Amino acid sequence: MFPAEVIEINAGLAFSKAWVLIYQGKAIEMFELLPDLESLLPESDQNKDDISNLIGELNVLKAWKYYNVDSDFKTAHNQCHKALEKLDKNSIYPNGIAWVFFAGYFLGLALYLQNNIKEARGILDNAYAMRYQTVGIHHLGIVYVLIQCYMALGDTARAFQISDEIRVYAIAKGNPYFIIVREAIEAELNWYTGNEAKAYNWLNRSEENPLFPLSNAFSPHLTRAKLLIYQATPEAQNKASDLLKKLENYLISMNNQRFLIDIYALQSVLEYDLGQEDLAGDKLKKSLQLAEQGSFIRNFLDFGPQMANLLNILSKKEANVRYIGEILSAFKENEIGIKSEKRIADREKHSHLYSERTGNDLTERASEILS
Repeated sequence: MFPAEVIEINAGLAFSKAWVLIYQGKAIEMFELLPDLESLLPESDQNKDDISNLIGELNVLKAWKYYNVDSDFKTAHNQCHKALEKLDKNSIYPNGIAWVFFAGYFLGLALYLQNNIKEARGILDNAYAMRYQTVGIHHLGIVYVLIQCYMALGDTARAFQISDEIRVYAIAKGNPYFIIVREAIEAELNWYTGNEAKAYNWLNRSEENPLFPLSNAFSPHLTRAKLLIYQATPEAQNKASDLLKKLENYLISMNNQRFLIDIYALQSVLEYDLGQEDLAGDKLKKSLQLAEQGSFIRNFLDFGPQMANLLNILSKKEANVRYIGEILSAFKENEIGIKSEKRIADREKHSHLYSERTGNDLTERASEILS
């Protein structure tokens, strides 16, 4: 693709290679390239426009790593702030990524995952107001997280209003991928508000998309896996298992820890449905280990009472009950994160698998933590 001897002397080509590696999903190779990129930027020339722009791109590439691999949203945010001070307006894609970090999208996402819903909503409202200044995929990411915030706050009307706005945007752009993502977001919103028929209609008529780098806040693959799990039929469970395994292997190959948190959590729910309690515990433990560094809560809270039971079971086997206790406490404080009575009934119906094995909706240990 790029001869090594050319990259060693041409900074522009070296940075182009870094972006191509991201598009190819070769995250580790891109990370290994970062020191070489930095060495191509002599301090004596760093005030020159072309070098200044490359410094900005380097900060964006570092921010990408902090978000996807380290789940370090604060450092990613700071890196993009630095990038914006260096980038020129002709660097459309790096500027788009840097802007969306700096505007608060990923900071808002981090606050949402940490269950600071009102603060996240405020930041994301501001980012959404300026969404046309960034690239389309981040535009869609802002929409998804903001919808999740409004759902958590019980404002389903505003959530659906934003969903309608993004439908108009996706159609106007005429980008097939934008339309796929928008429809998946709507399917998840319908499912959370009790419109199972519409959600499963999307599942049945849509095709499983090829795997591609997951570098945002949302993936249609995860929506598909969630709906398959909650169908709870043998056929759907087999499809969910196959899809999650493919995603797990793919994300491991990319060293993408951010989305592995969700994959392992979904696998734990599925394995417990299948009666594999030990395997479910192992998967949940992996998810918790990755999520704890960011103090993430919503990754687990949004799964409802069955996840509370899984966390309770794991707390009896693991020494680190503090983090598990924080998550279980959030279940009580946020009313399990579900505002629709119909959705509560559906989740409780699904969670009978857990109550049959534990003897009640929340086991004694979970009730003790939640009291």
